[in-house]
Amino acid sequence: MSLQLTLSKARFLANNYKQALNIIETHKPVLRAVMSDLGLTNTSIFGSWLSEECEYLEQLKQEPDGKDVLKMEYLVLLCKLEPVE
Repeated sequence: MSLQLTLSKARFLANNYKQALNIIETHKPVLRAVMSDLGLTNTSIFGSWLSEECEYLEQLKQEPDGKDVLKMEYLVLLCKLEPVE
């Protein structure tokens, strides 16, 4: 990997990190209000939500088996059918 590409990636990550910190800081009141609306008393739930999302995304890496593909194709065709009066 070239030095220029490495520097470009490093700048990209640093800028995104700074932007994320700024968003977190400026939106704390909104986060507190949403947490209150949802009945959440602390932020520990976010870690488990992140883990669940990671597990879900890992499952998406796998190709569906043939039966699942056929089921989806069948469902798409059913949705395209027009009801008969």
